[in-house]
Amino acid sequence: AALATMMATATNAQTLIGEGPATGIGYEGQVIPAIFTSDNHTKMVDDLGNGVCNIYDNSLTIVHQINRPSYIGGLNFDNNTTFYLYFTQTLFNTDSKYEYYVESENGGAIMSEDGSTIWSWQVAGENREALGMTLVKWDGAYFLVTSECTEDYHHYYFTWYRIDRPTQSITRVEGEMPMNVFPSVADRSQTITVELGENTSATEVQVVNALGQVVKTVAVQPGQREVQLRASDLGHGTHIVGARSHNAQGACKIIVK
Repeated sequence: AALATMMATATNAQTLIGEGPATGIGYEGQVIPAIFTSDNHTKMVDDLGNGVCNIYDNSLTIVHQINRPSYIGGLNFDNNTTFYLYFTQTLFNTDSKYEYYVESENGGAIMSEDGSTIWSWQVAGENREALGMTLVKWDGAYFLVTSECTEDYHHYYFTWYRIDRPTQSITRVEGEMPMNVFPSVADRSQTITVELGENTSATEVQVVNALGQVVKTVAVQPGQREVQLRASDLGHGTHIVGARSHNAQGACKIIVK
C-alpha cells in the first residue's frame, strides 16, 4: 500500500478517518463509517475465519453476512495511526451491496459482494510495479489515488480518480503538475525546497513516508512558488512529496538520512 500509498495520500485534503470511529486494524473490529452505509449508521465487521464476515450494527446485532474472497486489500487511512478500510457499502455507488478492494500484483479492483467488478486499474507499463491505492477526501469530494513505481524504485507515479456516487462513476483526474525538490537526499539538519513552478495551481503539498503515513501537510497560497520542509520533521528513510490542485498532481521522491 495513501499520495498508498502518494505511498498513501490526501489534501485541504484530509483523510477519511475521523469521519467515523475506528477500533482496529484488520477485519476483526474493522469499522465501516456511517457515511458509507445505506442507513447512515456505523457498522462493524468480524471475520469468522471461514470465508464469512459478519456485519454488526451498533447494538452488536448481526445485520448481514459477506462471503469474502481469500484476499482483500485495504484502502489506507492515516490519523496518527494507520488502519485499513476493508469494506464499504455506499462509497462507490448508491446501492445497498457491500464493496471491497482486491489487490493484485499489477493493480487492483473494487468488487461488489455479488461478484461483479465496480472498477479496476492496472499499472501503465511492463516495467512498473503496483504499490497500492489510497482513499482520500478533498474539498468535499472523494478520490482514489493509485501508486506505482519502476522496477528499480527510482520513479514513482500517482494517478487520481474522482468517485461520483450518484452517477456510479470513477473518472481519472487529468493533468500533471511540474515540480522539483532539492536536495533529493538530505541530512536531518537540512531544509528541503519544493519548487512548484511559475504558474502553479497547487493548493497543498503533502509528504508521505514509506509506510503510507502522512507526516507533513503544508497549505500553498495563491502565487506561492516554493515550500520549505525541515528534514528533521520527516524522519529517516524514503518519502514521497506530492503537490495537488483540483485538476492536477505531481510527486517526487526524497530520502532523509
